[in-house]
Amino acid sequence: MKQRVRLLWIVAAFAWAAPAGAQTAPPTSSARFDGTYAFVSATRLSQTTADGMGVCPDLTAGVLTIAHGEALYSEGVADRRAQFSQFQGAVSAEGGFRAKSTNPWVSTVGEGQVEADGTVRLRSLGSSCDDDFLWRRASH
Repeated sequence: MKQRVRLLWIVAAFAWAAPAGAQTAPPTSSARFDGTYAFVSATRLSQTTADGMGVCPDLTAGVLTIAHGEALYSEGVADRRAQFSQFQGAVSAEGGFRAKSTNPWVSTVGEGQVEADGTVRLRSLGSSCDDDFLWRRASH
């Protein structure tokens, strides 16, 4: 009788554990955008600052990485790579994202879209100058 009770407990334990293992969270649908995107180009949209007092600098960007639905990239003035700012933001299931600087002193935000063909287009909106950036998928 003790053997049957022990066997019943073992069977019950496996029956209880099996559904728990099957309930792992499904990957987010934005995970399909995960990968590395090589920087292609930057286009300056404004030649002078919003107040008309200065010239907008030429900007460039680093590699864009999307991992677990989170976009991360850097941007800055082309000849001052050491002063680049890091930006991050959550990628939606449709591929859209809004990235903010990790530096609280930088007010620039990036509004991006990952396209089905592996192209990422982002508009960088600064306090006085705006730019468009383009990346292409380099790896998954």
